Amino acid sequence: MSQELDQWGFPINSAERMQHAMLSFYDLIEAAMDADFPTAMVGELRQLRLKFLDEFEHRFPGCGQGRAVWR
Repeated sequence: MSQELDQWGFPINSAERMQHAMLSFYDLIEAAMDADFPTAMVGELRQLRLKFLDEFEHRFPGCGQGRAVWR
């Protein structure tokens, strides 16, 4: 992936932009766990993240890497 960025530092490429969003989602889950949010709420975030991942894989099969696409 090219990692061309817009004026705010976000990827321009659609697949890269979605992967960036999924990385942020993963970071949010980690932060929620570290902040000791209820396990059930963190579980809901995990389920929602997987829905986002399903959409990413549907749009961009075979793309993505690392924790952004971990199941």
